[in-house]
Amino acid sequence: MVRFGEYLYAGVGSTVAQLYQSKDGLEWKQVQTDPGFQSTMILDPKRNRSIPNNIMIGELAVFNGHLYAFTWTIDLNLRNLPKIFDRKALSGSNQKLFLPTPGAFEVWRSNDAVNWEKVVGKDDDNGNGMGFRLHDAKNLGNDAVTSVTIFKDHMYLGTENTESQAAIWRTEEGTCWEKVLDFQEVGEGFNFYIWRMIPFRDKLYVGTMNMGTEEYQESTGGQIWISDSGDEGSFYNLVDGGFDGETTTIMNREKPKNMGVRSFAVFEGHLLAGTATPLSFIVSRSGRRRGFTICGKNIGCEIWKMINADE
Repeated sequence: MVRFGEYLYAGVGSTVAQLYQSKDGLEWKQVQTDPGFQSTMILDPKRNRSIPNNIMIGELAVFNGHLYAFTWTIDLNLRNLPKIFDRKALSGSNQKLFLPTPGAFEVWRSNDAVNWEKVVGKDDDNGNGMGFRLHDAKNLGNDAVTSVTIFKDHMYLGTENTESQAAIWRTEEGTCWEKVLDFQEVGEGFNFYIWRMIPFRDKLYVGTMNMGTEEYQESTGGQIWISDSGDEGSFYNLVDGGFDGETTTIMNREKPKNMGVRSFAVFEGHLLAGTATPLSFIVSRSGRRRGFTICGKNIGCEIWKMINADE
């Protein structure tokens, strides 16, 4: 949610991305946007028909007098459809045959919250902005914006990428973007989410999710990266190892307990970080365990406070 003008706005979605507004935080109504976020269509190969591509507004931001909406797209779901395509065999005609278009995420902006223009995902030869496109094998998983912040006259976005290509991009005027941090390029290929970003004491702080997957087993736990300028090459690692190195066992594998930095807040002059931990196991009525099985030490999210911010 974000305040813009006289209203509080909330981005929602399920099958179609929608925007809601409220003057008091209690009474809400849907904004009839023009065009609607459902105007971008995608071919669903399972049903052999076109469906709206934007399924959710994942982030909202106010920048240079505009309200920005960052959508998640149907690709996040189509990735999981069985046997649609083989990621390791993405080449040439296979991409055109199996992969839906346009793919990736979209970025929209408006100066009145009613009339909107698409600024990422329109007439872009590289796909839906900055190469984040299902047609681009290198950035196959870069299909969601998981964090947005404003820092030193730039707007920054961080991506989710299950192929370990998560990155941070920024814009100065709202339409042209440059990449300032690619975790794969700096040897941190297991930061799959850039989960939160926040300015604090004239620095930019970046919290990641670093847990690994079935394919990528290595992990260090959630990290915090920091930059004085936000420029490319200026980011350095401040926290890793899940803060304290505490681990838990998931499917007989030791993993960091604090797998990610899910939230930031500033309170009484301190920067606070809220962590995410793995799900506990789910027990069905029959008593059989499903999903993740957690053993060993207690689990549960944690809150950490930065003490020496000036050092």
